[in-house]
Amino acid sequence: MYKYFFILGRNRVLSVAEISSVFCKHRVFDFKPVFLEKEVFVVETLQKVDLKRINNDLGGVIKCGIIISEKEKGSELKKSLSELLKIETILEIIKKTDKKIMLGFSLYVQKQKIFGEVKNLLQGLFIDLKKEFKNKGITSRVVSSSGRTLSSVVVKKNKLITQGAELNFFIFGSKILVGRTECLQDFESFGFRDFSRPARDMEIGMMPPKLARIMINISGANKNDILLDPFCGCGTILQEALLLGLQKIVGSDVSSNAVNKTKINIKWLREKYRINDRKIRIFEMDILNISRELKENSVDVVVTEPYLGPALKKNISSKKIKKTTDELIHLYRIFFREIKKVLRKRGKIVIIWPVFKAQKGFINLPILDEVIKMGFSQERILPESLKNKSFSELTRRGSAIYSREDQNVLREIFIFSAKGGSASG
Repeated sequence: MYKYFFILGRNRVLSVAEISSVFCKHRVFDFKPVFLEKEVFVVETLQKVDLKRINNDLGGVIKCGIIISEKEKGSELKKSLSELLKIETILEIIKKTDKKIMLGFSLYVQKQKIFGEVKNLLQGLFIDLKKEFKNKGITSRVVSSSGRTLSSVVVKKNKLITQGAELNFFIFGSKILVGRTECLQDFESFGFRDFSRPARDMEIGMMPPKLARIMINISGANKNDILLDPFCGCGTILQEALLLGLQKIVGSDVSSNAVNKTKINIKWLREKYRINDRKIRIFEMDILNISRELKENSVDVVVTEPYLGPALKKNISSKKIKKTTDELIHLYRIFFREIKKVLRKRGKIVIIWPVFKAQKGFINLPILDEVIKMGFSQERILPESLKNKSFSELTRRGSAIYSREDQNVLREIFIFSAKGGSASG
C-alpha cells in the first residue's frame, strides 16, 4: 500500500474533485480516501503513483508528497515525535546530496488548541537533530516559519526537495502521520501565464489560470475530446487546455476584441511553451448562433465562464442586482438551448454562474430546475467515495463557490451532462 498527501488550495471541494479526476485520467483507479481534514487530503493506492505527472496536471493543489511513516499518538507526544525523528530515519528519507542538508517542517493538526505545543516540541526536536548531524560531520540547516506551515515559495527557495526534505506532520485523531513533500505547485508558471500574457482585459476581469485548469480537469476531458469555450474572453481556458494536452480545442466569443486577444494570447503561449501540434479554432460568434457554426452532437466537453454581469460596488441594492440577474437569466437560457444542439449525448458542461453579494445576503441565478427540464442532468462535483463527507464549501444546490473575501460577485461552479441528443430551438 502507498499513501499520498495533498495540501489543498482555496476551495477544497474543487481540489478534491480535481485530484480524483486526474487520478482516473492517469489510470489510477484503486485510490481510496484515507482522511480529509481542512486542507489535507490523504489517499491510499495499491500501485505506486507517478506523483510528478499527477502534480503537473493539477491546478488546485499547493503541494503533495508521500506518507513515509505513521504512529499512534500515544500519551507522551514528545516521545512519539522523537521516535519519528531519529537521525537514522531522516538520513534514509533525505535524497542524496553532497551539499548542505536543508530541513524544514510544516504542521497540520485537527485540534488547533494543541498547535502551539506541538510546534514548540518539533522546533526543539529539529534543533537536537541538527546537533546530531553536526556530531556526524554533516552540515545542516533547519528552515523555520513564523506561520503555521512553510509556503511553496519558501520550500522552493531553500531547495528543501532537492537538497534535503520538508517533513509534513499530520496529527488527526489518534494518529501522527509524517509526509515528505515531493512536488510543489508551479506557482511561477501560473503567475507568468496570468500576468505576462500580452492581451489582458481588466475591465471585464479574467479567470485565474488555476481555476481554468481545475474546471477542465473536473470535466473529465481527455486529449482526443473536442473542448468548446463559447465565451472565451482572453482565452484562459483555451490556454490551459492546450497545456493539458488536449488536441481539439474550439473557442468563440461575441466580441471581436475578445477573439483578437485570445488569438494573440494563444500565439504567445504556443511560442513560450513550444506547442505546435494541437488543433485550435477561434472565431467570432454570438452564443445565439453557435449551433449554426458547429455540427450537431460534435462537442464532447464545454468548459466556460459566461458573462457574469457588470462590476458591482459593495453594498449594492437587491433591486439593482435583480435587474442584472434578469438580464443574465436570458443569456444563460440561450446558452443551454444552443449547447444542447451541439453537445453529444452525455457530454459534460462545467460552467460558472454568478452569485451577487447584496446588502441582505446573496442572490444567485434561480434557473437550476429550468436547466434540468431542458434536458440536462446535474452531476456530482465530488466522487461517490466522498458522498458521506461534510463539505461546507458545497452549496445547498450541489454547486461549489470559488471566491475571495473582497469579491462582490462570486463564482458558482456547476457540472452538467446532456441527457440525450440534440434538441430543437
